Amino acid sequence: MGGEEPTAVNFVVFGSSAENLAESARRGTRLVLVGRLRTEVWPDKATGEKRTGQKLWVDVVGVSLTYSAVIPRKINWERAR
Repeated sequence: MGGEEPTAVNFVVFGSSAENLAESARRGTRLVLVGRLRTEVWPDKATGEKRTGQKLWVDVVGVSLTYSAVIPRKINWERAR
């Protein structure tokens, strides 16, 4: 990771993972995300030209332990469903 520019990737996360992420992470928190990378195509609103972009549809979310110390806390599984 020496001197490389970071790459920002838009991602989508749902359900209890989204709720726990909102409670646990803040802007700048380094995450480990596992999911499916999908390419999306849409027309530009101003010009009508075809645009493409990628989103990661997340299955698993974690905090990078390289940059943070985390105290795991189990959640109520009834809430997670």
